[in-house]
Amino acid sequence: MTGALDEARRAEHADIVTLLERAGSAETCEICVEDVDAETRKGWRARPVSSGCNHPRAVCSTCVRRHIEAEISEKGNPAITCPHNECNQQLSHTDIQYFATPQQFERYDLVTMRRCLQSLPDFVWCAHRDCGSGQETEGAGAGKAIEGGLRGLWLRCHACNRRTCLHHSCAMHEGMSCEEYDAAARESEEVGLLQYLNTDAIRRCPKCRHGIEKSEGCDQRTCRRSSGGCGAEFCWRCGADYNGPNGIRAVGNSAHAESCPYTTSERSRE
Repeated sequence: MTGALDEARRAEHADIVTLLERAGSAETCEICVEDVDAETRKGWRARPVSSGCNHPRAVCSTCVRRHIEAEISEKGNPAITCPHNECNQQLSHTDIQYFATPQQFERYDLVTMRRCLQSLPDFVWCAHRDCGSGQETEGAGAGKAIEGGLRGLWLRCHACNRRTCLHHSCAMHEGMSCEEYDAAARESEEVGLLQYLNTDAIRRCPKCRHGIEKSEGCDQRTCRRSSGGCGAEFCWRCGADYNGPNGIRAVGNSAHAESCPYTTSERSRE
């Protein structure tokens, strides 16, 4: 193999070089360690995990599907990379469609769309935690860029019909202006703490009630023991547990609340 590869490089046949580099000689999947036959290895040479991979393929299609399922269902992460050790090549839309089951691919499309919506400057999540919906709100992005630019403004959720204060990112403080709401926090540390815990920037761990902040990243969160937490893993949006007999890892997306964007429910909440 080495001699043929050197010869191809000398001849500057780029396509042949790429094919030989991908050929490999693995006889087992490096993840599940299952033996593979000659026909399977032939398929591996013809179809790398990612169209951008240049290394020999040594992971079976079943393990690729499991990798996709873990990233989408457990992490809500549409930016899926090749599962080969030390390969960070991201799988394309076509790669995902090739390896995923129809249900996984549908879920991938949905998560990708929601992630795209969330990245829009004017997109805002409904702050009522039993809702799980979000929507574009004209001017929200411009307001966020200015200190106090969203003070006194709110959105009415098209899914649950309740209001969210855009300035405080919390369920609407009915009967109080933003100024009065701030004054109440200044007058009492306890009130201020409760208000902070009600914003979209923090959640209480469903198990130990420890406060957890989130500024970015996926919606799979861990209540870290190093910060005084209990080690529980849960969904940021609905609080569903990842572990246990009824957790997300055991039963899949049906473990999420009906209102959660990651549930298997077919109801649309965009």
